[in-house]
Amino acid sequence: MKGVLRRVVYRTHFVLGSLAGVAAFLTLSFLGVLAAALSRSWADRAPHAFAHTYSWIMRTMLGWRLAAEGLEIFEASKPAVILGNHQSNLDIVTYGGIYPPSTKAVGKLELSRIPLFGWFFQLDRLFYAHT
Repeated sequence: MKGVLRRVVYRTHFVLGSLAGVAAFLTLSFLGVLAAALSRSWADRAPHAFAHTYSWIMRTMLGWRLAAEGLEIFEASKPAVILGNHQSNLDIVTYGGIYPPSTKAVGKLELSRIPLFGWFFQLDRLFYAHT
């Protein structure tokens, strides 16, 4: 019985953390779109802020500890192409913690169809296509 209760508590914690993560994801996406609408400078910084903030929120809520090694390679090899082998939605949490400043993300067209996040993902095209 003790093992069953423990699993229920862990699963409940994960589900509640995930639901809060969805709320954080949408809120941060909205704030990113708002920032882009107000200022080009904020639009340039918004993806980095989004990635790190979302990663921190999820890691804190889920109690995850991540340790990244070799991050100095990002600085030493500018400019560079960084490819993430996206295996699940949890990758966003781990990649977000190491997302370098001034990174430009590329993704499939379907991402643009996600409410709020799709707009945020296309900031340059939506707000600054003429500059």
